[in-house]
Amino acid sequence: MLHLSEITKTHTGFKLNGISLEVGQGEYFVLLGPSGSGKTLLFEIIAGMVRQDSGKILLGGRDISHSAPQKRKIGLVFQENALFPHLTVRKNIAYPLRIQGLEKHTIRERVHRLAEEFSVAHLLDRMTGSLSGGEKQRVSIARSIAHNPECLLLDEPLSSLDTVLREEIRNLMSEVNKKGMTILHITHDHREAFYLADRIAVIRNGTIIRCDRKEEIRKNPGSRHVAELIGYRNIFTYRHSVTGLQIEGVTVPFESYRGPGQGQLIIPDEAVILGTEGKSPAIHHAISGIILETASLPGYTEMLVDIGIRIRKTAQITARSFHSKDRVTVFLDPAMFIFL
Repeated sequence: MLHLSEITKTHTGFKLNGISLEVGQGEYFVLLGPSGSGKTLLFEIIAGMVRQDSGKILLGGRDISHSAPQKRKIGLVFQENALFPHLTVRKNIAYPLRIQGLEKHTIRERVHRLAEEFSVAHLLDRMTGSLSGGEKQRVSIARSIAHNPECLLLDEPLSSLDTVLREEIRNLMSEVNKKGMTILHITHDHREAFYLADRIAVIRNGTIIRCDRKEEIRKNPGSRHVAELIGYRNIFTYRHSVTGLQIEGVTVPFESYRGPGQGQLIIPDEAVILGTEGKSPAIHHAISGIILETASLPGYTEMLVDIGIRIRKTAQITARSFHSKDRVTVFLDPAMFIFL
């Protein structure tokens, strides 16, 4: 559907290094990377706002590498929604249809259908400056698909919204995709990426360093940078010995390990169980520890626990509460460790 082949661009000292990606028909594809990694520059190249130095962009088999933005059949949703403040909601949604030269009755019918679909029909005669953030983003998405694009390109569409609105618009975008729209979504938020994506590509310093289905990336990040970007926190160096894994001074028995003699590993949250001091399930390795700090989240407590290494653990709030300075037993399940 959308195919990028060896896209390069040098821009103000930054370089995109031969970006190649393929987004399938009807796929929700997320490009994940930190600020300054090249996400927005690639967005602008695909949209036609910036010309690449080399490489091709194909959309539905058509070469659009040098096409004008308005002829690319790509819908665009920006971080700040980019609505026309001097136009009503109705005229904002109608704008791309007027550019196409459609008849007035066709424009009127399509605007009304989209307004109903995106729950903004009651706002059609309002100026966009008076809308809430969520309403503006709904109008922006409606406008972006009014001209029936072949692909929808989203640049950090949730970053300026509060938590409630973020969930609302996230669900809306998922519904748009389920109706068959191909989406390329650019973000720095791993939670957003894993909620929405079919596949994820991770970009760093202008280079794609990992691309796979989200489940595979979660099971095998492949590098520390990817692991940190997708939310893993307990990442340690280790070496293997006759007694097990030596994890920065802490020994964890692991007889079945057959990997490299040393390297880095992730201890996922689900591989860490906290219990009362002295109680130890036989299937896990138990280590005494002390809770250094806690932070309360809605329904959860996040803890930093010292067991010779410092491990972060998120636990659901239950009748058994954990507090700072509590002594606990930490049960580790080595079978769930991820080796990088």
